Amino acid sequence: MLSFLLRKIAHSILILLGVASVTFVITNILPGDPTDIMLGQHATEASREALREQMGLNNPLWERYLNSLTSLVTLDFGRSYTMNQDVFSSIMQRLPATGLLAGVSMTFATVFGVLLGVLAVRKPFGWLDRWLMSSALAGISVPSFVSGSFLQLLFGSVFLLLPVSGYVDQGFAYLILPALTLGIRPLSIISRVTRSGLLDILQQDFIRTARSKGLSSRQILFRHALPNVWAPVITTVSSWFAAVLSGTFFIEYIFNWPGIGLLTINAIQQLDFPMIQGTVLFTASVFVVVNVVVDIAYSATDPRVELA
Repeated sequence: MLSFLLRKIAHSILILLGVASVTFVITNILPGDPTDIMLGQHATEASREALREQMGLNNPLWERYLNSLTSLVTLDFGRSYTMNQDVFSSIMQRLPATGLLAGVSMTFATVFGVLLGVLAVRKPFGWLDRWLMSSALAGISVPSFVSGSFLQLLFGSVFLLLPVSGYVDQGFAYLILPALTLGIRPLSIISRVTRSGLLDILQQDFIRTARSKGLSSRQILFRHALPNVWAPVITTVSSWFAAVLSGTFFIEYIFNWPGIGLLTINAIQQLDFPMIQGTVLFTASVFVVVNVVVDIAYSATDPRVELA
């Protein structure tokens, strides 16, 4: 276990170094000057130069790159250009909103994904199975920003049932559409993983033995088959939770949800380099940590899997 954790930590450090390097390069090749946004296009060149010096934009690239790597260790991402606030503090303020959205969407995806997978396998290759799996394929294929825009139009403009944008403190109704949109793709994948795993398990010899003992189909399915597919389901759920938690950017932007994703997009539009680097590195760190936990959880739920 110790050697496994050390290897994963080493791999995680390399991944984060790569993310930090790519983010630094991208932010430095973006067109535009942050001082134009902060001071306006009619500012004098002297005032722009003074602001660049104050923000460290005149420092050599190698020095700015080393500073970006140091922020990985110290969690000191500097101060936002536009908000004049500590970047890490800003991320922590937005984290509960993103965590709530990701948690609700994955709860919805897990519960209904497993349920639909079980329903599909009750009569394999029947009309219900084909319809559910076709719907799941559509859910995987359609981009989230397309499904989000469609749900906004349907429930917000046509039926006038739900608000199309809002904040976390304005009631549960504002959470439904973004959580539903964010949960469609993981729900579709979880349902297919559950169905595929159950179909494989139901062909095993111990299932035939259970049938020969006179157990009902429901007993075989829920008592013997379903517990054997928890490992791949847990892996899928955990991996998608990391992806959802670190990939809510467009959904938060579409629904004006005040999370880390909306913070990142606003920073990109305003050329707020410290905020861009901080949010990207933070979400990458969350993704890496969750994946390490997933590996450990997978080995714990399935003793046949060795960490090595």
